[in-house]
Amino acid sequence: MRQADIVTETDWSNAKVSQLLSAMDEEGRIDKLRIGRENLISLPEVDTVDPGDDE
Repeated sequence: MRQADIVTETDWSNAKVSQLLSAMDEEGRIDKLRIGRENLISLPEVDTVDPGDDE
């Protein structure tokens, strides 16, 4: 998702969204990729394990 879309959807300022996303990126909660003049935000890949798997 584009950072600009998050700003539009939340109706928060670009500065507030940027600060929150930067903090979340540092914590590893999201991935933030700079492309040109915009940021693309995605959830990090999550390793899933079958709860029934005994390995």
